Amino acid sequence: MEVAGSGELDSLRLLAGWFDGDEAVALVALRPRKARGQEGDEVAAALVEAGRRQSVIDPRLSTTYTGEGVPFRAGLELWVSEPGDDPETVTERPHRLAGEARGAHASWREGGVELEAQAFQWHSHGRDGSGVYVLGRPG
Repeated sequence: MEVAGSGELDSLRLLAGWFDGDEAVALVALRPRKARGQEGDEVAAALVEAGRRQSVIDPRLSTTYTGEGVPFRAGLELWVSEPGDDPETVTERPHRLAGEARGAHASWREGGVELEAQAFQWHSHGRDGSGVYVLGRPG
């Protein structure tokens, strides 16, 4: 992922979630200034499942916002690549998570970027976890 300067970005999203010490997720999505929606985003993610780092090959993020533009709900679909039983095969599977805002959000300005941080409760395979969703926009 190539990181552009803040003047070249329309928005950035930073998400993280933790589940009982053996599962965690982190995602960053950068939207270039002239992109037309999420299909123009550059997205990278990290996933730990059962205490093991997984190889995320295709991370996807979907967000629902309040009328004030604060993240309210989010869904993650992380396509994971794993070696198959045969050394020459690779298996791909989705790991899905959903989350929603919990409590008040915090807003501040840093280096020409308006930031909104929202506590999130994440859900993954029947488990609940805590985390955060940070949205940044030039401002």
